[in-house]
Amino acid sequence: MIHQLHSDDWVANGAETAICRLPFTVAQAEGQFGLAFAQGEPGTPGQPGQWHAVIEHDGQVYLLHAAREAPPPDHLLEVLARGDVRYPAPLVAKICAAFRLAPQDLPWVSQDLGERRWLLWRRDDNNNRAVMGYFKDRQVAERVAQRYTDRGHKQLYGVDEAPADAP
Repeated sequence: MIHQLHSDDWVANGAETAICRLPFTVAQAEGQFGLAFAQGEPGTPGQPGQWHAVIEHDGQVYLLHAAREAPPPDHLLEVLARGDVRYPAPLVAKICAAFRLAPQDLPWVSQDLGERRWLLWRRDDNNNRAVMGYFKDRQVAERVAQRYTDRGHKQLYGVDEAPADAP
């Protein structure tokens, strides 16, 4: 079952992964699945002028947003996963199950769903280390870590290769 979440439950940090595009417009997803979409504004999920909804299914949080290529009002929905996903490929089947689709029903599936092996972490004042996201490219992970460091917080940010046993 799909559960709608508040927009604040989506945390964008540069590690998000585009998974696929659904064969639904915003209006169709609202009607068929009871989702409520909001128009993106700076500082909220999605790009300004785009429509978005944050959902949860089977323990995974997704951002649905209107694809830019399609002309309004026929925007097809693109699905993004948060950066806390190390292995995004299995999410295609989960998304299909959530929306009662077969993989061949999807108009587009990312070809870049391989393992994200670079781990961005944060160490807080109490020496606790937390995973912030997984990245495919080390350089991108290091740029995001540097962005956080440049903000001047007390926390320490770093990038390591994810351990083999990490989820």
